[in-house]
Amino acid sequence: MSVEEADLISDPHTVPVTFSNIMLGGGLVNGVINFTLGVFRFTPTTDGKIHNDPIICSRIRLDRDTAITLRDFLNHQIALLDTPQDKAN
Repeated sequence: MSVEEADLISDPHTVPVTFSNIMLGGGLVNGVINFTLGVFRFTPTTDGKIHNDPIICSRIRLDRDTAITLRDFLNHQIALLDTPQDKAN
């Protein structure tokens, strides 16, 4: 996407940023790819321990083309994470 195209995308600044650290499930319904992401909520218990209770944080629905674009983007980003970085002296 070019800068000019990006300028055409409206941002109402009301859409929250979602963090996820677990995929809870997904599937295909009527040609729509869907999956549910979760996040662990670290809840203190009365005995002083922490309960890692997962909660749903996002329900995603994608058409085929968007899913392919997302897959390619994620593959590229994961490859960058797996590439050793030069260490500063």
